[in-house]
Amino acid sequence: MLIYCLLAATLLLAGIPIYVVAKTRGHLKDSWPRLLFAVSLGFMICLYGAWYLLSMYLQFVSWSLTVGLAARAAVRPKPEVAGIKKRRGLYIAGSALCILLTVLYHSGTKQAKYTVNLHFPLKHGKYLVMQGGKGLPTNLFHYSYRGASFAMDLVELNKWGNRANTIFSKNLDDYCTYGDTVYAPCSGRVLRMHDDNPDNVPSVRKRGPTNTNQVVIAADSYYVFMAHLQQHKVFVHEGDSVVVGQPVGLAGNSGFSLEPHLHIQAHMRSGQGVPWYSEPQALILFDGEEYLLNETVKVE
Repeated sequence: MLIYCLLAATLLLAGIPIYVVAKTRGHLKDSWPRLLFAVSLGFMICLYGAWYLLSMYLQFVSWSLTVGLAARAAVRPKPEVAGIKKRRGLYIAGSALCILLTVLYHSGTKQAKYTVNLHFPLKHGKYLVMQGGKGLPTNLFHYSYRGASFAMDLVELNKWGNRANTIFSKNLDDYCTYGDTVYAPCSGRVLRMHDDNPDNVPSVRKRGPTNTNQVVIAADSYYVFMAHLQQHKVFVHEGDSVVVGQPVGLAGNSGFSLEPHLHIQAHMRSGQGVPWYSEPQALILFDGEEYLLNETVKVE
């Protein structure tokens, strides 16, 4: 149900600016609040929308329609109708909210004291950041969990820009990410591994966050945690030394997971003798680049 609600909300919000600009009347001096609202909402939903549930390419279609119709309304105004100046304040307030959310998309609400530069842990495909960023609002589902404000969820996209063969499937093999090889994003020692937990049938995640197949790598100055791996498909053992790019397991759907994806987060090593997850969290860079919600990474 959550998946369909996210998709419905995305399509509805994307349709609002198109409708608004299509109904815009009057000259620019009177219609600019409506056009500003439409453009700012259209851009905001391109950033936040759950486009990967249908196709990531639809965001460009939505944005192109919004901008194209807004430009046409600005240069070729239609005859003014009565009441054109009504709701001007609401449009300006709506624009301000959309602009604020756009700014927060890039800035986040949590400052990163530490950063960790990792190699991308997946190969041979186009991957989407399904969750990621500096806390709220782009990392909503991670924000409330211990030390996970900078965590990232990664999924593979197919040629249609979708992460699965259908909008939502209970068949694990329908998801592009399921069975992807996960590679060590850094060199270090395997601090912890677990792969006895069964993979969930989407969208059942009753087993909770402590029942996930995982690998924790201790590098010289930080820890990297990767979760939701396939049952009995972790290739390394505790105490093993690994090098960057070494296969460590297969992506799955174990633990607190609605559908197959790779969860990754990083923590600094403080030397205070506390568990890795209680160490200071770090913002992840992949090959020197910071990635946010709905951004894509193409790797060979």
